[in-house]
Amino acid sequence: MENLLGLRWGGADVVYDGQKIEICSLASRVALRYLADHYPVTLNQMVFPYADRLSLSGKPGSESTQLFGTHLILRNVAEEAVAEALSEGLSATAAANGDWQPDVVVHHFGMSDGCAAAEEIAAFLDCRCDGTTVGDFGGMLGGFLPHWRIREAAKEFASFSEMAYRVTKGGVYGLAGGTLLLHDGLASDVIDRVRDVCWQKTGI
Repeated sequence: MENLLGLRWGGADVVYDGQKIEICSLASRVALRYLADHYPVTLNQMVFPYADRLSLSGKPGSESTQLFGTHLILRNVAEEAVAEALSEGLSATAAANGDWQPDVVVHHFGMSDGCAAAEEIAAFLDCRCDGTTVGDFGGMLGGFLPHWRIREAAKEFASFSEMAYRVTKGGVYGLAGGTLLLHDGLASDVIDRVRDVCWQKTGI
């Protein structure tokens, strides 16, 4: 039986800024890496954001692939494993920056014939943040979707995010829900180029 679990770093009333997004991104990467290293959890069970061995590695030079953020969606992962992974993620953020430690909100998606509603996914990913955002992952989805289709869309969104990182020369904080938060002060022509890349990669 299919199960999709949504996790959000920070409560519903949090307004994210760049620093909070970076903390959430680190926590997400560490948590996902922990699941892959300590449990029989495959990369395909990491539905959103898209993750692979390179993005989870944390290696210097792979920063453009390490764009995670405020939300995670996991498929058929035991809650005990999730709890341990979240603890690891929070420990990493405490070691890196103790200014803000996010709470974790858990969401169980309603499933119909193994599929989740795009509308529910978009609502789950909705959040507020300060700054310029580009992209709309929820807008890439429609109807009822199996986990593999959501992950396919996440891969397309990750390709956009990686290209945006390069276009802005690292001027990306990470994912705020289903959008990409850019650094403050980027030139308008650079932001326009990121929007063009988003359209080319995601159709949104």
